[in-house]
Amino acid sequence: MRIVAGSARGRVIQTPKGQTTRPTSMRAREALFSILGSRLSGTAVLDLFAGSGAFALESLSRGAGRALCIDSDREAVRCVAANADACGFACSTAPIAGNAAPAAPLTLWHADACEALQRARAAGLRFDIIFADPPYESPLLAETLPLCAGLLTKDGLCIAESGAPLPPVEGLTVRQTRRYGANHFTFFTTP
Repeated sequence: MRIVAGSARGRVIQTPKGQTTRPTSMRAREALFSILGSRLSGTAVLDLFAGSGAFALESLSRGAGRALCIDSDREAVRCVAANADACGFACSTAPIAGNAAPAAPLTLWHADACEALQRARAAGLRFDIIFADPPYESPLLAETLPLCAGLLTKDGLCIAESGAPLPPVEGLTVRQTRRYGANHFTFFTTP
């Protein structure tokens, strides 16, 4: 896999070993970032179920201000840290709170998704873009998307990748759904 555009364009990133991670195809990622366009400039991004960290790294490469990656898998966390280094982005595991400046452009939490989202909310964190891509056939989207609603900024966007289109979720409204091969991206906003 490679970073498609921006300051880290062409940098090769690793994917975690094993069967638990299903990286988003480069074609689907390109289409997604084409939709986001200039919306990324200076934004705060959350990459939930980060895997390789490709969404956060691509966002930073294209001008996002900061990113938080969350994953519960040790191999994925190791992979995100290595990929951040390969792309030239400083990475921190230090807690961040509210509007305080993070220690590095990329913050990495090794944690359960629901617990991490509750921790982020308690810390007063808000995100302009949240990307959630758990393993397909997992109940994790149903558990985490309602928690994401409380972390979005006023005009924020939550994007969930799944094997099928998703219905509205408590606290979120479906804005649009796009399909790229087997990937479905459901775009949510707050009502």
